[in-house]
Formats: sequence, C-alpha cells, structure tokens
Amino acid sequence: MKWIRVASAFALILVAGAEARAQGATDAREAIERNSRVGDQLTVDTRQGPTLQGRLVSKGADALVLDIRGREQSVPFGDIDRARRRRNGVVVGAIVGLGAGLTFGIPARMLVNNETGNGDAALLTMVGIGVGTGLLVDGLLSVNRTIYVRSAGSVRIGVEPQIGGASIRVTARW
Repeated sequence: MKWIRVASAFALILVAGAEARAQGATDAREAIERNSRVGDQLTVDTRQGPTLQGRLVSKGADALVLDIRGREQSVPFGDIDRARRRRNGVVVGAIVGLGAGLTFGIPARMLVNNETGNGDAALLTMVGIGVGTGLLVDGLLSVNRTIYVRSAGSVRIGVEPQIGGASIRVTARW
C-alpha cells in the first residue's frame, strides 16, 4: 500500500512538471507570435544559458528559427526564458520632426514673406531640418522591448515524518 502511494506521488510530480513545461511553451509561442514579425531583430535568452541574437526567419508550431550571422538556428518555445525585440522606429521620429518643422517653419515663412518674399524656401528648410533631426534622434534611440518573460515557477518536494510512517508534500507554484 505504501509503494502505491509513493508511485502515485512520483507520477503526479512527473505529470505536473511536463504540463508546466508545455504551458510555458504555449505562452512563449503566443506572446512571440503576437508581438513580432518575420524579419524582426530578436534577442532570446534560453534555459541552457546562451543568449541568441538574430533576425527572425520563421515561427513554427513548436520552435522559432533565427538567422544568426548567416546560419539558421531553431529555438524550441519551451526553452525560451525571455525574448526581446529590437525596435528602430524612424516613422515616429519623422512625424515628430515634421510637426516641429511646421511649428517653427510657418511663422518663419510669414516673416520671410514680409521681408523678402521667399517664405516657401524658409518653410521647406525648417521642415527638412525638423524631419532630419527627428529621423536622426529616433534612429539612434533603438531599444530592446521585452515581448516575453517566463514566469518563475517552482516545485518543492518535502518528506515529513509522521507517526506510523512519513508523508510527502508537493508544493507547486506557476
């Protein structure tokens, strides 16, 4: 009777661990599919330790494929601890620069039109300076945005002595 209890507890531990690993793989796949596109630059921290950095080639059912220095490498979703996507947003910089160029260019156009009559050139100059500055600043401020982090789960197994035998306590937190 004791051996049946021990075998049952051991089987429960094995099943719970496998289910938790499968759940982590599903979470990773959903988060990476939702927040990245093929061609994005990804930095992936794996359970084995190495950090992989490369361009996303494809997202399969159970793994993603990265192009790392011209070599394709498959990373199973279950092995991913953290994934980050490099974001180079030049569109926002161009829009902000256009707004700043127009903000200063329209009054400059009116002043130059009153003085020399060549206000359109002043407006285009201010808009060009604004858009160029916005593109430069936004291009230099590329950041890694975290798109997935594995939750820290733990499984504890304890043996406690009791009158007439021992008991096994399994605590799992996901």
